[in-house]
Amino acid sequence: IIGAGTIFKLNKLHNNPVGQIEDFIITENYRHTGLGSKLLSHLTRIGIEQYKCYKVILKTHKETSSFYLKNGFIETGIEMKLM
Repeated sequence: IIGAGTIFKLNKLHNNPVGQIEDFIITENYRHTGLGSKLLSHLTRIGIEQYKCYKVILKTHKETSSFYLKNGFIETGIEMKLM
């Protein structure tokens, strides 16, 4: 497997659906080849065009945030969790 990712359609009561990208990964030997950007673009296109999402979101780490910023995502909000 060279890479993988999933986009979920989250239906909202007050607005159009939201696309949430999960489990996005590119095998280390294939990073910096453009394949990650192509896969990410494909997933976001599915969310916007096929699922009619008004936005696509994802969670990432500081180490990989520059990849998503380079691909048009912006930092927003504060993540909270209860364990």
